[in-house]
Amino acid sequence: MRPLTWPYIIVHLSIGFLLANRLNFDLDITFKYLLGVLVWILGSGGTLAFNSFYDKDKGSISWLNNPPPMPRKLLSFSLILLFLGLILSFFVTSKFFIVYLICFILAIMYSHPSVRLKSIPGLDVLTNALGYGVLVFYSGWAITNKPLNFEFIILLLAIFFLAAGAYPLTQIYQYEEDKKRGDKTTIIFLGKKRTLLLSSILTTIGFLIFFYVVLTGYLSPLALIITPALSYFYWRIFKWYKDVNKVDAKKEMYKASILVILTDLAIIIAVFV
Repeated sequence: MRPLTWPYIIVHLSIGFLLANRLNFDLDITFKYLLGVLVWILGSGGTLAFNSFYDKDKGSISWLNNPPPMPRKLLSFSLILLFLGLILSFFVTSKFFIVYLICFILAIMYSHPSVRLKSIPGLDVLTNALGYGVLVFYSGWAITNKPLNFEFIILLLAIFFLAAGAYPLTQIYQYEEDKKRGDKTTIIFLGKKRTLLLSSILTTIGFLIFFYVVLTGYLSPLALIITPALSYFYWRIFKWYKDVNKVDAKKEMYKASILVILTDLAIIIAVFV
């Protein structure tokens, strides 16, 4: 279930929740929030297990070094987690249930051989940007059942581009294995260097929108604390681009992924202020 992914999921969900609810907690909303967290832990674990079953990776995978041999009943286990999450999501709110259901469908379509969005250039990026980016973030807001406002929609757009920029970086180190398997992912279609350029462009668009959200006053200027981390991101991408076939792509992926985590933390700081 790759527990190392849980902090990202929980923080991402929590930001959407805090933006809708601020610090107005009561017993009912707190229960729904905690249930929502559990739902996404189950859903994320099920999604990753379902993907692993069909990928049949032999080497290390994201957020899991030296994975054990594939369990015989991994597919059944993944579907149990996904369906359990679906059942529990019904008890959060109707909006949350719909969001999870969309992610459930995307998870199947992303990995299953009959569709395998993962193997279609562009759609692999789009699926992850929508799922792990926008929908998990919005689901925190959906817990409160409040209608969307314009500023939050613009922030969702920023999150979409930031997630779209981050995803290709998680796939570069799997280039050879994906190629052997016959997947035609975005990185295989573009090549490693062009993928790094794409990631930089998408990230830049995301942060331009993010800075606009700050300028409108929806987030405190303290959210701009992320600026040094953004500079660090571009520096890592430049070094990665220069020695794309020599560096440890997995280590670079983790370093670049720090930007996503720090962006979430910057938003939390802005919310509390």
